[in-house]
Amino acid sequence: RCKAANFTPMHKSILAALLCTLVACGGGTESSNTTVPGPPAPPLNATFDRLIGEWNDVQADGNTVFHEQWTRTNDSLYTGLGFVMSGNDTVFIEHLTITTDARGTRYSARIPSQNNGAFVDFELVHGSGDSLVFVNAAHDFPQRISYTPLPEGWVVVVSGMQQGKARTERFRFDRRRS
Repeated sequence: RCKAANFTPMHKSILAALLCTLVACGGGTESSNTTVPGPPAPPLNATFDRLIGEWNDVQADGNTVFHEQWTRTNDSLYTGLGFVMSGNDTVFIEHLTITTDARGTRYSARIPSQNNGAFVDFELVHGSGDSLVFVNAAHDFPQRISYTPLPEGWVVVVSGMQQGKARTERFRFDRRRS
């Protein structure tokens, strides 16, 4: 039989720490639905910062060019502009943001001629160094937007269902050279 008087101060500290751990973890053998967190993911800002700059995707015809331009406004807001040029004509334009707040991280797109000019939000469902995936299942098209970084660019895929059929558009953006 052990007596408390036989424990050194170090033994008492270890025993107290173990007791606290058992109490904090429930002390029982019941299974729990909680998961043990792994190593922390790299900060999303590091991945979002890779978007900063001007990006082009020149189509096979050589005449049509998709553009995206991103800036970091502050720690929780990135602002972008997407547009398509066909020759010297701008044939499409959209205003983009990536916002992080208490509700999470959202990619928002506003096409002035659609949705009464309002932004459409897509929630971040996967964000890491290997890709950014945003989803809005209720949107007509696209429902999913993903950005996958490359050494000198991005692959952007917009996908979803449109009029009952699967549709995917893929873009390869390279950094615009001055």
